[in-house]
Amino acid sequence: MPIAEILSQGDEVVCGQIADTNAAWLSERLTDLGFSVRRHSAVGDRLEDIVGLLQETSARCDLCISTGGLGPTEDDLTAAAAAKAFDLPLAFDEKAMADIEALYRRFGKPMPDSNQKQAWLPGGSQRLDNQWGTAPGFALSFGRCFFVFLPGVPREMCKLFERVVLPKLKERFDLNPGRLVTLRTVAIGESSLQQRLQGFDPHPAVLGFRTVPPENQVKLRIPASLPDTGVVALVDELRRRIGAPVFSIEGVDGEPGGDLVAAIEGRMTTADLSLASGEWGCGGHLAKLCASGRQAGRWYRGGQIHGLTPQPPTEPVSADFAEELASRARTEFGAKLGLGISLNADPKVSDGRPKPGTAHLVLEGEGVFEVRQIHLAGGPELLRTLAAAAGLDLLRRHLLSL
Repeated sequence: MPIAEILSQGDEVVCGQIADTNAAWLSERLTDLGFSVRRHSAVGDRLEDIVGLLQETSARCDLCISTGGLGPTEDDLTAAAAAKAFDLPLAFDEKAMADIEALYRRFGKPMPDSNQKQAWLPGGSQRLDNQWGTAPGFALSFGRCFFVFLPGVPREMCKLFERVVLPKLKERFDLNPGRLVTLRTVAIGESSLQQRLQGFDPHPAVLGFRTVPPENQVKLRIPASLPDTGVVALVDELRRRIGAPVFSIEGVDGEPGGDLVAAIEGRMTTADLSLASGEWGCGGHLAKLCASGRQAGRWYRGGQIHGLTPQPPTEPVSADFAEELASRARTEFGAKLGLGISLNADPKVSDGRPKPGTAHLVLEGEGVFEVRQIHLAGGPELLRTLAAAAGLDLLRRHLLSL
């Protein structure tokens, strides 16, 4: 599997003035293509720093994609740095200049003289025509590495990668894309997941974790050489070890995938059930989550929202109160099931950290009464998110038991 690195240039990236979304986007695309992305590097607008990093990179990876530093201003140093690092003196590219001039004519504006700088590329490099901006990219090989230099403007970078760079990578590298399988879980922490997977050997796959509140996701990066039977065996063992918190599996044939609401609404409609929600302290998060389903109109009747933010423990906090919220909502909206959440948390902090919150969850209906109490940590927004998801998870587990 060829090794790739991402290099981001610019003081604005290093100093945190902008988020480096280019690196994240490129890493995901390269991984999907079959590259092993080993490193992200960021460097400011200093010629010697860029030169040194390019020389280091040329010896340790097969592909490096660099973004930024191709503009017309004096702090755009990418072409000059590549020329110096690889001893390829800058050469004036007539086609690049003509393209830049044509772009300005199309916009009906005179071209500033400073844009001529963008037509000077390292000698022997391959120009990458940019139809979406003034900065042409370029590519070259040095050492073991194939370098691709792209503009830093995300729209231009993405277009240039997809339309120009991608075909070149497929021609140059023997790529065997693997498979990413994701087990999506809720109402379980990373440490608990790790404990349940103690001793699990995913070989030849690579196991990883990702937190996207309210979910914790378990990822399997599976090589293309592993047959489908091996993939199914690995996933089945993971699902067995983790248990009920797994609500969705993505990347495996026959598994529907999807978010928490998708895991619920199919069962709701099949069972001819309807739901109304009543929430205290969640700020409408539960209602919004339910209403986000593609088939929400078929099973979600509506919600009552009380106490827009988590209240101190002196306010109502009990399973009885959550039951009252569920019952009132079910009666008002004529639903078969009512889901009530009472979320309470002290807004004061201790030792610089928010105090834990408590959520009481009740699912009730004719012949149905499910209760859960959970303790949550985090700021108010995170507490609301986690509590709403825990409420839907209570409903999901009830549906699984039917």
